[in-house]
Amino acid sequence: AFEPGFGFCCETEEDCLLKQAAIRQSSSVVLLIDSSKIGHTATHQICTAADVDVVVSDDQLTDEQRAYFSDASVVIL
Repeated sequence: AFEPGFGFCCETEEDCLLKQAAIRQSSSVVLLIDSSKIGHTATHQICTAADVDVVVSDDQLTDEQRAYFSDASVVIL
């Protein structure tokens, strides 16, 4: 899930910790998320858009969502 004011998030602490560890060890962060997950939050914050280099999503992102990621210097594929 992703909410601009909260960031990328997930429901379980274990998933969150695993994903945070992977991000810390990565030279670049590529995140796969479909548009239906954007605008929703979950319990545990993984990271913010500033921590992500590339977002891979479907073709249903709104212009507003695209602008948000672009303003955060995130490449959208």
